[in-house]
Amino acid sequence: FYAAEGYNMHRGVCVFDLDHTLTCGDPARAVAACRDAGYALAVNTARPSAWLEPGLRALGLPAPGTPAFRHNPCSYHQTEFQRAEHKGRAMHAIAQHFGTPNLVLFDDLDANVDAARRHGYRARRVGGEKSCGVSEHDLRCALG
Repeated sequence: FYAAEGYNMHRGVCVFDLDHTLTCGDPARAVAACRDAGYALAVNTARPSAWLEPGLRALGLPAPGTPAFRHNPCSYHQTEFQRAEHKGRAMHAIAQHFGTPNLVLFDDLDANVDAARRHGYRARRVGGEKSCGVSEHDLRCALG
C-alpha cells in the first residue's frame, strides 16, 4: 500500500498547518520536538499560494512544490467543509510519499482536525482563545 523509499527511518510524520499553528507561538520548539521524537516533517495548508515566511523556511520545513508540502489553491472559493476535506485528502498523499500511515496533523481549526481523523489519521487541535501555536501539552499528547 505504501511505497516507502528511504523513509522507513521515521516513526511517523508531523504534519503542520501554517496560519495560527506555526505562524505564532514557538514553532522552533514544535519542529524540534517532532524531529527529536523521530518524526519527519510535512506541511498541509489552505493558504492561497504555497509559500513560507523566511522564519518558517529556516526551521527546515519542506519547500513549496515538494511532495511533503501540500497546499490548497482554491481555499478562498470553498466552504469550510470543502477546505477540510481537501486537507484530509492531502494527508493521504503525504502518507504515501513517506510510506507510513502514522501521521499527526497539528491544526488550529476543528473542521480540519475532524477531517484528518475521518480520513484515518491522528490530529491535534492547537491554540485556543488565549493561546496560539503548538503548545508543550499539544506535543506531549500527540507524540506521547
